[in-house]
Amino acid sequence: MYAGLMMKPGGGWAVLEYNCRLGDPEAQATLPLLDSSLAELLRAAAAGTLADMRPRWRDAAAVCVTLAAAGYPDAPRLGDEFALAPPPAGDGLLVFHAGTAPAQGRTDGFAVSGGRVLNVVGVAAQQAEARQKAYRHAAAIGLPGAQMRGDIGAES
Repeated sequence: MYAGLMMKPGGGWAVLEYNCRLGDPEAQATLPLLDSSLAELLRAAAAGTLADMRPRWRDAAAVCVTLAAAGYPDAPRLGDEFALAPPPAGDGLLVFHAGTAPAQGRTDGFAVSGGRVLNVVGVAAQQAEARQKAYRHAAAIGLPGAQMRGDIGAES
């Protein structure tokens, strides 16, 4: 969720837009920390009773690393195939598909179908550990020509 805000010339703020995109990396790093029921929170928002609820959050950190296709952003190379085993259960790792499609003639693989291919989320008690998990798993995926930023979740 985010709000596009603009400061008014005389002071105060104006809301330009308010958005919720559950497929964005920001949501993918936030929602694993939600301890409340997302469905109940959304139902309350639709009913206008969200102010009566207090969401519960896990005391943890999450870091989301995006794997982009070779050539991204100008000319992402489509069709590259790769295998992807699910992360070990309970290991604090999640993988979200973005620009993927089933690989042709294979049941165990995927093909690149867009610029941003996968988002890997590491969840741990501390941010440094969550970051390490996300980057370690992202590097092990073996996406041909994969690109990823190296500064996500880094201490400044």
